[in-house]
Amino acid sequence: MTVSVQFHGHHRVMTRTSEIRMPLSKDTRVKDVITYVSDLYPGLRLNDSKILVVVNNSITTMDHTLNPNDKITFLPPVGGG
Repeated sequence: MTVSVQFHGHHRVMTRTSEIRMPLSKDTRVKDVITYVSDLYPGLRLNDSKILVVVNNSITTMDHTLNPNDKITFLPPVGGG
């Protein structure tokens, strides 16, 4: 069983991919995904409080428990003017 971790914006540029698959174990939470991705890509700084976490198109919390085939997206801060 796996979940999909999708990257957008500068996260996609830094990882050089739009998606990775992560193995899923019982009681895997969003915070576990952050640890997994941070180990693979330490420059992403996913622990930034400005990052929104989306699971299956809904904003969620770090303690959200994941299910097989969930899609996790970290939305980076967007600037503009």
